[in-house]
Amino acid sequence: MQTTEQPTYFYNKEDFPWYKILEDNVDIIRQELETVMSSPASHKLSKAWMAAHPSYVKSETGQEIAWKVYSFIFLGIRHQFHCEQCPNTYRLLSQIPGITGAEFSMMEPGTHILPHKGYTRMVLRSHLALVVPKDPTTCALRVGDQTRHWQQGKVWVFDDSHEHEAWNKSNERRAVLMFDIANPEMGYTADQICRYKLERADDPFMLKIAPPETWLQWYEQGYFPEAE
Repeated sequence: MQTTEQPTYFYNKEDFPWYKILEDNVDIIRQELETVMSSPASHKLSKAWMAAHPSYVKSETGQEIAWKVYSFIFLGIRHQFHCEQCPNTYRLLSQIPGITGAEFSMMEPGTHILPHKGYTRMVLRSHLALVVPKDPTTCALRVGDQTRHWQQGKVWVFDDSHEHEAWNKSNERRAVLMFDIANPEMGYTADQICRYKLERADDPFMLKIAPPETWLQWYEQGYFPEAE
C-alpha cells in the first residue's frame, strides 16, 4: 500500500536546545533592535537597513521599502558594522551551531511578502519574535498549508524551501530576528552550505550586489568590505 508522508513545515523548537539562549535573552536583543530601528534603509549593501527581495514584496500603503533587513551574517560573511552596533545580539547568535545567516527582519504595516520558496533544503529558517502587533492575528506566516501568528519572545523553526508567504495587515511594524541553520536531517556543515550557494550564485538579488567571484572573496576573508 502506498502512503504519502506529510512534509514537515514547522519543527519542534525543543529539538534545538539553543532556542533557550535566545528566548532567555529576548529583552537584550530587542533593546539592541530599538537602537537601530530608526536607521535609514537603502537598496544597496551599506551601514543602513537593506531592502529585502523587493520583487516579491507588496505594500498596501505605498512604502518604497516595505520589507527590510539589518544583516549580521549572510552566507557566512559578517557585516562588521552591524555586529559592532548590536554586540550582544551577535554574541548570542555566535552560540548557535551551524548558523549560515542572521539578520533583523522588519515588515512595515500593510505589507505582503508574496508566496516564494527558499533556495535549499540544506538549511532551516528560524524566527525570534521581537516586535508583534497588539492584535497578533493581523500578522502571520504561512508555510505549505500551515499558518501561524508570531508570539512575542518566542522562537519558530521552519523549512522555508516549501512555498511560504507572510503578511502584516496591522498598522504597526513586525520585527523578528531571522536566521538560518544547517538542517540536521541533510548532514551538511555550514561551511559546505555557504560554499555551495556562493559558488553557484545565480540569485538576481545577490548578483546585483556583486559577481560570484567577489562573494567568494568576501567569504574567504570572513566579512564584507567596510560599508558606506
